[in-house]
Amino acid sequence: MNKPNPFLSPNLLEQKNKAHARLKMAVFFSLSIGVVCLMAMLIQGCRKPQETTDQNAETNNPVMPTMDNTNPPTMDTNPPPMVSNVPPPMVENIAPPTPSTQEYAIVKGDTFSSIAKHYGVTIKAIQDANPNVDPKKLKIGQKILVPAPTPGVNAAPSAVSAPMISATTGGEETY
Repeated sequence: MNKPNPFLSPNLLEQKNKAHARLKMAVFFSLSIGVVCLMAMLIQGCRKPQETTDQNAETNNPVMPTMDNTNPPTMDTNPPPMVSNVPPPMVENIAPPTPSTQEYAIVKGDTFSSIAKHYGVTIKAIQDANPNVDPKKLKIGQKILVPAPTPGVNAAPSAVSAPMISATTGGEETY
């Protein structure tokens, strides 16, 4: 099956093979030159720029720009202030606002009413400040917000005194 073509001379076949080999070499060299050029451009683009400042220049003695002093001096064009007999407005001393709420961590035996007594606020105020907290399911370490005391409630916690029984109903005592 590998019979040479009788119409082609052996010199033509050799010339054809040499042309293919030269073409392959030309393509290979063209591609390799392109790759080398691309690599050189990438390396050049990725290089850190060199410092352009002179290392011998002193940095403590900057050159002061010369100033043009040929301009005439400026004159004050504002009119003099008017003196009047009206005293300046009085500024009232405003007390700094007291914090509106403070955070409190529940300890053993705490209830909303005991916390309200201790901080001088109402139970309703604590419930309003903590709408997502169930007063019957307080957990030790749980943090709640205690609002600032209102003027209508005793703001200072009272000293420890003997509890007074105000009413008894069905075996329960209310202190």
